[in-house]
Amino acid sequence: MIGYPKHFLFFLLSKGETFKLQHICVNDVTVGQNPKSLFYPPKTYVFKKDGDWDKDTIEIEQHPLYISYKQRIIEHKKWEETPYYEKALALTENGGTFRGGDFKRNEIHVFFQNCDKLISEIKNFGYKSNQQLFSEKKINKITLLSQEVTMNLSRDNKYILNDGWNRFIIAKILGLKTIPVRVLIKHKKNLRG
Repeated sequence: MIGYPKHFLFFLLSKGETFKLQHICVNDVTVGQNPKSLFYPPKTYVFKKDGDWDKDTIEIEQHPLYISYKQRIIEHKKWEETPYYEKALALTENGGTFRGGDFKRNEIHVFFQNCDKLISEIKNFGYKSNQQLFSEKKINKITLLSQEVTMNLSRDNKYILNDGWNRFIIAKILGLKTIPVRVLIKHKKNLRG
């Protein structure tokens, strides 16, 4: 097993239960994890967690990413006219980076081209999980199996969007009823265990 990423080994040991997907109603999810309390899916193996992380949320429809996708998909605006593009410009000013260091100022256009591609794929072929894309041989990195849209469950059993904001928001704006997600963290006080 030498050479395999930690999360892949954990996947093997858990017999796939760690990355089991469940279909959720898209409209049931109204809030997302605030970036400061977000859990990184490939490195998160604590399934129950105490604390107030489930109260540190943001309304999805108020998030600049949602507003920008809505402007792009519904209003057909150019990305350059959206708040998320403005954020990308601000973050990359004076040599900074965007999306966790993935994009420099002269590479921002690549990210937004990828966004357009994702919109087109979901619109034309429906939402597909990474598990489905892997089985169809459309992606070949097994490590991507840990990078589905992830949800956390609050103490009062409400879904909180954790990761996969782009895919989730596109699905929401396009009016998809359900999508497969991975539940990442449950609050220790969650009554459903």
